[in-house]
Amino acid sequence: MFQSLGRLFVFCFKYVSSCFQLFATFGCSAHHHQDYQQHNNNNQSSRSLTTNNSQQQQQQQNPNTVNTHNLGTNNSVINSNGKVIHRNKNGHLMNGSLTNGYQQYYTATSSINKRSKSFQNAHTAIINNNNNNYHKSVVRPINQKQFNEPIRPTIPFHMLVSNYICHGTLMLFGYMNDFLRKIGWIESFERVEKNREGYTQLYNTFNPFYIRNIILRLINMWSHPICSAPGGYTEILEREFGPYNATWKYTGRKIKAINMGSYDYLGHSENKGPRIDSVIETINNVGVSVSSTPNEFGTTQIYRELETKVAKYLGVEDSVVIGMGFATNSLSLPCLFGPGSLVISDECNHASLALGCKISGAKVCVFKHNNMNHLEKIITESLLKGQPNGEQWRKIVILIEGIYSMEGTIVNLPEIIRIKKKYRAYVYMDEAHSIGAMGSRGRGICDYYGCDPRDIDILMGTFTKSFAAAGGYIAGDKRIINYIRTNSASFFYGTTMAPPICQQISSILDDFLSLNTDSNIKSPIQCRIFQLRKNVFRFRQKLKQLGFHIDGNNDSPVVPLMVYTPSHLKCLISKLLEKGVASTGAAFPVTSLTGPRARFCLSASHTDQMIDYALKCLDEIGTEIGIKFDGNKNLKPSPSHKCSIKCQHQPEYFNGNGIAVF
Repeated sequence: MFQSLGRLFVFCFKYVSSCFQLFATFGCSAHHHQDYQQHNNNNQSSRSLTTNNSQQQQQQQNPNTVNTHNLGTNNSVINSNGKVIHRNKNGHLMNGSLTNGYQQYYTATSSINKRSKSFQNAHTAIINNNNNNYHKSVVRPINQKQFNEPIRPTIPFHMLVSNYICHGTLMLFGYMNDFLRKIGWIESFERVEKNREGYTQLYNTFNPFYIRNIILRLINMWSHPICSAPGGYTEILEREFGPYNATWKYTGRKIKAINMGSYDYLGHSENKGPRIDSVIETINNVGVSVSSTPNEFGTTQIYRELETKVAKYLGVEDSVVIGMGFATNSLSLPCLFGPGSLVISDECNHASLALGCKISGAKVCVFKHNNMNHLEKIITESLLKGQPNGEQWRKIVILIEGIYSMEGTIVNLPEIIRIKKKYRAYVYMDEAHSIGAMGSRGRGICDYYGCDPRDIDILMGTFTKSFAAAGGYIAGDKRIINYIRTNSASFFYGTTMAPPICQQISSILDDFLSLNTDSNIKSPIQCRIFQLRKNVFRFRQKLKQLGFHIDGNNDSPVVPLMVYTPSHLKCLISKLLEKGVASTGAAFPVTSLTGPRARFCLSASHTDQMIDYALKCLDEIGTEIGIKFDGNKNLKPSPSHKCSIKCQHQPEYFNGNGIAVF
């Protein structure tokens, strides 16, 4: 009798649970709530105008408000304790340089044992950023591009309620499912610890619970296995998932889809052509790996040539190349600053930057995303207060990204440079997504704004996006780069970048370095840059016309489409794949709880037909599931400009009329 009642209870629970989770999966419709965003936009515009007017009035009344913290002379600043912070001969407020005061080379053991002393002797070395011995081939841009603040979308009220209902329902039934799994009424898919009597449980945390009951429900829209090059089109291996998506198996079917999810900005993800032939030749001559670290036996000729080309490409003195992009940040930052240093980081910075700051032991302050007023406020307050022990900060470093991958926003680099020069801080800029994809010459954010790359102390980037390879680089002053070579853990414990990958990157850099902006006949690499800009313009403008919420700057190739709930996100990604469009999504904890979004990455390999088809699918699905939150359909697309450029090598990057966007 009790078994019958138990079975009846389980059946009723599963039925009610499926009904509620069905509601949580599809959320509430947004067809009749499109007027919310218009109201939010009007309020946001009025607030921004009021804020700008109040700031202008305040500056007119108090023109010296910004400089009130500089109480000393031109060579000193007085902090809150009455101590005078003297500037060095270059005007730096910090009592040290990015190299922590060491110029000599060390072995792996001595660099680790003596790292604590480097902070005490940091004043012995000063970085001279006025060195003019840069490569003559680099053309310095004259006209600077102004920063345009993007209008960030605001979540509608009904989607906010739907989001909380969705998460609340999943959490409630998640705890109930765990209870039924514990008593054995529902099959359990979690890892169970055995023979652990007397030991602390390893998996009794919130993370496994969240993965079991929420992440696994969304896992089928991530990590799609592919069996082709991730170019404009890609082939995806179809999978069949079991209950709760805990298990899956291949069905044997391949799905050919338009690839809108890879970071192949310039369309270099290819498996044939002259560049691939040179990579194959490198494999036959050198092999696939040197199986050693750079500071032992891993420094090869092709590796050193690549570092030289990267420095010449960026317009700096020297560079280092590291075999893993994540480790480029996480293992290099700890040797640039440590205890006694102040790091001011954007709140949307990548996890590799956050991990590097955590390992370093430096004091970290976070400023609001791309908010220059908040950044400047933190710097001035930190200079006045100093360290908790009353001493001055050894150095102040600003950590930023060129393009923020989850937001699609572009950093306000001119303001960053202004603040850096005013307060004599150092700037570390991560250009993982912007290098190769931004600027008329494809040389990143400095090229995009027309800024001098020598104004940035450390330029970092990866080769996994526009270069279709692996690894990353750090470039800048020669003294800093030499210090990283001899102190970064990646040069003692990480394998040198593989020669075939070096050849892949080197071949693309040769195309960039041979780019001639004065010629009417453009090279293939410049045709790719123009095609990428054209695709970004068309895709973003059309999505806005259709009524979607799009985040980021208009020139960013990363296009986040806001859906605000994980249920809508899963539905969107699944329906797009059914129609032959492959994309990716991001939800909590990668984003905020109310910030789930689909992310589209434009590429030079996308044709007009591909983009038009993807837009058509988004239009149909967006209407069906109710994620068009902007009722303003009267936006007019900007007129296209006829391109007079004669593209000799790759005419497919332009249509018959030579249309391109500049």
